[in-house]
Amino acid sequence: MWMDRCKMPPEDATVRPLLRTPTPYPTESLLGHVLRVSEENGYDSPWHVLSLAGIAQGEMRTAGFPVRKLAAVTGRSPSEYAHIAYQDLNKAAGYRLLGHALGSSLVSQPLRLSRPALCPDCVNESGHVDAFWDLSLAVACPSHGRLAISACPHCDAKLTWFRPGLLQCKCGGDLLDAAPTLAEPALQELMQVMCANLHRRLPSTPMLKSMPTQALLALPFQSLLALVRQLGRFTLGASGGLRAVSDADLALAAASTLCEWPSRFHQLLRVVDASQQARDRSTTLRKRYESFYDALFKGRDDYSFLEAEFIRFGTMEWGDGIVDRRMLGGLPVERRYMSLNELSQRTGVDPRTLSKWARSGRLSIKEISTGKQKRYIADASELAPPLIAEGRMMGARCAARFVELPVSALAALKASGHYASRHSPAMKPGYHEADLEAFKIQLLTTTPVAEVDPEVQRDEQVSLAYVMQEIRFWAGDGKGRFVAAYLDGKVKSVGRAGEGVGGILFKRTDVEAFAKRCRTDASGEAVSIQEAAQSIGCPVAAVPGLVHQGLLEAVQGANRTRIPRGSINAFLERFSALLSIAKDLGTTTARLQRICRSSDISTLRVPTTAECATFFVSRSMVDAVRAAWTAIRTKPKRPAVDVLETYLQSLRQAGVPLPRKGMVPNKSAIAMACGIDRSALASGKDAGVLLAAFALDEAGSFDGRQPR
Repeated sequence: MWMDRCKMPPEDATVRPLLRTPTPYPTESLLGHVLRVSEENGYDSPWHVLSLAGIAQGEMRTAGFPVRKLAAVTGRSPSEYAHIAYQDLNKAAGYRLLGHALGSSLVSQPLRLSRPALCPDCVNESGHVDAFWDLSLAVACPSHGRLAISACPHCDAKLTWFRPGLLQCKCGGDLLDAAPTLAEPALQELMQVMCANLHRRLPSTPMLKSMPTQALLALPFQSLLALVRQLGRFTLGASGGLRAVSDADLALAAASTLCEWPSRFHQLLRVVDASQQARDRSTTLRKRYESFYDALFKGRDDYSFLEAEFIRFGTMEWGDGIVDRRMLGGLPVERRYMSLNELSQRTGVDPRTLSKWARSGRLSIKEISTGKQKRYIADASELAPPLIAEGRMMGARCAARFVELPVSALAALKASGHYASRHSPAMKPGYHEADLEAFKIQLLTTTPVAEVDPEVQRDEQVSLAYVMQEIRFWAGDGKGRFVAAYLDGKVKSVGRAGEGVGGILFKRTDVEAFAKRCRTDASGEAVSIQEAAQSIGCPVAAVPGLVHQGLLEAVQGANRTRIPRGSINAFLERFSALLSIAKDLGTTTARLQRICRSSDISTLRVPTTAECATFFVSRSMVDAVRAAWTAIRTKPKRPAVDVLETYLQSLRQAGVPLPRKGMVPNKSAIAMACGIDRSALASGKDAGVLLAAFALDEAGSFDGRQPR
């Protein structure tokens, strides 16, 4: 039985070599090789190989695996296993992996020997288990991008080395049946870097480029593993996730910090800084990040690339303190943030002048409190020395004429950064000729062709000169915003007429749309009276009347009255313009007014002039107006001659004369009064004959003649 099989052979027993003794691959896992030897000899577990070699079962799980005993049963020289052994065959102390030193102690557990994990696709393709999978931090495949498997997909039991084959579990299940789970892209990239460093060669598949790959590959392998663990701990600690940390957690956290280099590393530093206690908030970088600095940089120089980026963060990005000169070590490092006195010495500007600029908002100076003391940190980038170029300084008006833009537009473009002051001294007024020339070229080259788009008609084009002179934006920076939108590609040019900036052409509709948005922004989402009338569907002259009656709000915009959009929406929820309804029905407002009166539908009268008015109805009565109109349209009509006869009798009874133009009856007025079509009064028709007879009779009574 099992106990008999577990007995070690006596020391004087003759060791019989195995029948099949495959050669170890250059990057093969030592324990994976033992499993491969067992599988090729037909055993159901490596224990048979260990028993033949006189190796205790526990030695299969340690870095002290006796390679010489294995060599005795494979008939190979121990030197053939030296490159995959976990210890130097000639030295007792120290551990290694593929020749990379791992130190004299395995306290940090760099190797994963008792509970293996692997990528079944890699094993299937290569025919062996790579030494990369001996690493505790090897949690994803650098080639296939999938997470490593550490359990059987069939029985869910944890994998061990004591199984029938490389891809076979003790239960007989095939490890290739495990469904792949893709790793995060950053984790895949970190695994590629670790594997390339271990194998001392780049992978055959293209590597991602978001990490400082060359610097990581240049690190000693032991230092790379330590860096991954340290960065992982700081990343998880800064996010409050350090309670139960696995190797997978550490690797993923470190990958998230190293990717998108160096922005994610800077992000970690800011989170670490924010987590500091108030008593630790020093103004020097070294003291502020003391725990981080000591853990990664103190007493070691192999992380020089990381320390250099740490210092660059302090000098160029941090802004809450300064980097001590001793930390710079005399290196010519560009510094953005410095004390007020240092900035004064660097620029030759008196500290009192710098303070004055800060109070006026022209220079950023931050006050940092450290206990009872206060330090002032200045942003030196705002006082960068100008480039040297030929040319003169110009005032605002002269500069504006030079680039063919208004003074306000040029000032707005300078404030927004579209106009770059590279040759002007910092904080000094004026414009340098070289900067103006470069800006003018930029304006012209944005529309490189002189030909005008043939699809745009001439009357649809407006020039930049016209826009700057005639279009009203209702905002001080409106013209500058239009030019900025042109430079940013948000407003497209259709060509250029001439060689000057003023000849740049735009579609009129694009200009009007931009100006409308600008005016709306300037007046707080309010529109012009004309736009309000268009939205309501009433005459423009009715809007002031609606404001006077308190039905619309009004705000004073730039040189004119504006109507808030919310006020318009509120009015439209209550009323509808009779004019708008009449247009929909194909009739007149006067006709609808008569219908409303006859149907007892109330209307709102809003004067437009001293004599005229426009009418509105409650929105709840719009359907009633439409129904009344439909009823009249479908009602059988009286013959025109009968309607006319009734009309003429009413005139005679009231003693009112027939409407005339000169001595001729005004048929249009008569037809409108009767509500009949004018064509019914044509000569030869019954109504026309009746009208002619009445007109003649009325004319005879005027001159005393008897009618015929």
